[in-house]
Amino acid sequence: DKESEKIKIISYYNSALKLLDYKLNNEKVRLNYLLESRVVSSPEEFINNYRIDIDSKSQLSFDLFSSTINNGKNEFSIILKKLDSLNPIKVIQRGFSVAQKDGKTIKSVGDVRSGDEIKLTVSDGIINCEVQ
Repeated sequence: DKESEKIKIISYYNSALKLLDYKLNNEKVRLNYLLESRVVSSPEEFINNYRIDIDSKSQLSFDLFSSTINNGKNEFSIILKKLDSLNPIKVIQRGFSVAQKDGKTIKSVGDVRSGDEIKLTVSDGIINCEVQ
């Protein structure tokens, strides 16, 4: 029995040694990998590469932001031109007039009768008229 116990202990001991040797080799491989990595072998180059990457992304962000602002300005300009073309004063300046009776815009022939006093607003003033 003592001999079999001794054999078991030696077997456990050898298994433990093999396991430790395996773990030690794995850690050596990891250590060598880390030592060969750019972070350890050339930290300045590693940092500079990250700086370049950050600068590049920063410039891209700035360019996208500028492009978005410029697109917004262009869209705003188009909307302003549309609004300007619909401005009643601009419409009158193009030769149209606004006819009013008692302060209300005349929209139909049925809004006036013969003898009614109306006002025509034109680009340079108001014309008082009588409907015939």
